[in-house]
Amino acid sequence: MKSQTRALIVYLIVFVLFSTAFMGPFRYFSELMMKAATTLTGVLPLGAGWAAITQVVLRSLLLTMLLLFGRSRQSHYVAAICALVGMLHHLIIAVTTRTIYPVSLPIAIGLALALLFLILPSRRPSLWLSDGFILAVSVGLIYDGVLGSLFNLLHLNSNTFAPLFVLPDQSLINRLGGHLGLPALVWALLIAVLALLPVILWSRGRQKG
Repeated sequence: MKSQTRALIVYLIVFVLFSTAFMGPFRYFSELMMKAATTLTGVLPLGAGWAAITQVVLRSLLLTMLLLFGRSRQSHYVAAICALVGMLHHLIIAVTTRTIYPVSLPIAIGLALALLFLILPSRRPSLWLSDGFILAVSVGLIYDGVLGSLFNLLHLNSNTFAPLFVLPDQSLINRLGGHLGLPALVWALLIAVLALLPVILWSRGRQKG
């Protein structure tokens, strides 16, 4: 299967099920990338609006880097690396707070699957799992910066379609509405471009499987 076809299938699955426990490892990795971008912008003297824009750009660049890494021969390691990063971060939080969270088990399962797929003769499972982690960064941006504006336009609550399509409590779009005199819907369209354009441009040309 061509890499762009695989990416389309995985993207639809992750997008629809993003708020469910099944997508826990992928959603956690996406949130971890968001936290990394937030931390980086936190050290810069930026206002709320410019900080939000910078975070969107950083997350889009990270998405691009992961997609480009998928063109290398080591692309089947992406899932294991992403799962391990998520697990280590979660362990630090769990040990610090001495708490087991609902997402703990899905994260552990995600890492176990990623490591298991590495020893299988076929690289196909690893490639599919890798796409789940990579594309979750894009889906996270859509949930964080696009769906909120769409829900507001349709006068819907953030949990109208729970357990599917549950929006974060503090959506990125909330900090951008009105920034530079532009309405939230315009910012949502710009975020959609930064979330989807890397996927459209770079999902092809990677390993088939």
